[in-house]
Amino acid sequence: MTIREIISKKMNNTKKIIIVEDEKDWRDRLENILKKSKLSDKLDISTFSSYDDSSEWFIKNRDYDLVIVDLELNEGDRVGLKFSQLLIAPIIIVSGHPITAAFWLKNDEKVIGYFGKDNFDKLEFITCVEKIFDISNNKKMTKKDYYNPNVFISYSWEEDSHNTWVKLFAEKLINDGINAKLDKWDLVPGDQITDFMEKSVRENDFVLVLCTPKYKEKSDNRKGGVGYEGNIMTAEIFSKKNHRKFIPILKSGSWENAAPSWLLGKYYIDLSNQKSYNAHYPILLAALLKKSDSKIDRSD
Repeated sequence: MTIREIISKKMNNTKKIIIVEDEKDWRDRLENILKKSKLSDKLDISTFSSYDDSSEWFIKNRDYDLVIVDLELNEGDRVGLKFSQLLIAPIIIVSGHPITAAFWLKNDEKVIGYFGKDNFDKLEFITCVEKIFDISNNKKMTKKDYYNPNVFISYSWEEDSHNTWVKLFAEKLINDGINAKLDKWDLVPGDQITDFMEKSVRENDFVLVLCTPKYKEKSDNRKGGVGYEGNIMTAEIFSKKNHRKFIPILKSGSWENAAPSWLLGKYYIDLSNQKSYNAHYPILLAALLKKSDSKIDRSD
């Protein structure tokens, strides 16, 4: 960028956005969304189709305001993490890889938000971009300003179909902007399991408790990891009175047969069948994103 271009950019308050996306349809879609937004006259957009091409540009240029990037651009996640170290501006991830996105959100403070390709929300995307630039006072947004809550999922290991449901549920949360965490994703050989459970309960914004008859049996009898987590959760509720941090979810069975005794008096989210899932998942998502204090409708 020449001196004249830099001066012109500052005078016009232009924002430089870089899109790195290997799929042409998505590259064009994101660029068109930005060009049709109310930000359009303030944006200078450049696009790249690979890490290699864009890396060369990022090494030579430091004057940009936002990077919108896909993950695993047919080049693997290790390349992606190495690539992210080159960047000096906020990052928005638009990708179909929720687990990898969760890893980036956890390990790179520059990552402001994540949008899944499967359920891409154009309005939410533009809102995020606007907040990053904060049009009203020209103040750049930090990660703390865009809420991606950290959520730990407490569940019991059961049959394969149940464990698969838990994994898909966590991936859906990630696709919807929640930094969901599972033991199978975050635990590595050599970790102290009890330390992991304590930190997962205490350091996350929310804990989702997936209630099943087997979970209830383990929790009430303080068996295994579920029992240990139950001790930690009840102790925190007693000491901090933060009841809303712990959200019970009915995964299977009746509430009386699936809920641990310490959860029986709490409002819960019923995801035990497809009809209930479709009706109540949006309420759960709104509560996690702090967008609504809607009550749970139990009329169905």
